Amino acid sequence: MRLPARFLFCALALQPLAAQGAPDEIQLKRIENRVNGFDWELDAVRKAADDQLWFQRLSDLALVDKVTYTGPPNPGARRPTASRTSAIH
Repeated sequence: MRLPARFLFCALALQPLAAQGAPDEIQLKRIENRVNGFDWELDAVRKAADDQLWFQRLSDLALVDKVTYTGPPNPGARRPTASRTSAIH
C-alpha cells in the first residue's frame, strides 16, 4: 500500500520540473532563430574582408575599383508618364 503512495507523491512532485522544460525549449528556439538571422550580416562582413584582401593583393600591379551592376528595371514598377517628366517652365 505504501508503494503506490510514494509513486504518486514522486509523480506529483516531479510534474512542475517537467513543465519547466517547455519554456526553455521556446527560449532555445528564439535564440537559434536570432543566430540564424545573423548569417546574412556575417556573409556581408566576409565579403567586405575578401574584397579588401583582393584590393591589397593587386595594389602593386593595378588600381582596382569595385563596380556594382544593377539589373533590369522592375517590370511591375510605375513608370512616370511623359507629361510629368517633360514639363518645361
